[in-house]
Amino acid sequence: EHPKTPSHPTPPTPPCNEPPPPPPNSHWEPKPSPPYTYSSPPPPSPSPPPPTYYYSSPPPPSPPPPTYYYSSPPPPPPFYENIPLPPVIGVSYASPPPPVIPYY
Repeated sequence: EHPKTPSHPTPPTPPCNEPPPPPPNSHWEPKPSPPYTYSSPPPPSPSPPPPTYYYSSPPPPSPPPPTYYYSSPPPPPPFYENIPLPPVIGVSYASPPPPVIPYY
């Protein structure tokens, strides 16, 4: 009878989950590195704002163009149908009719 056993098993589990206790110590070392890296990110920050303004203008002018384009394509089709292919000469697609042979 060990009712306290199920409640006490928690202590042994933590060590298994985090066996390397020295990790916290290693985290302190990289701290000195971030300072010099922070100097570069600031400049790119002011760049994002401009794109937002540009996106608001292009949408409106986009719809009108499509209507104009649809009216242009129709004319070309008729022009193509009016040009019949000229007869090809010098090509023996089908041999000429054989000479008439008298059936005697």
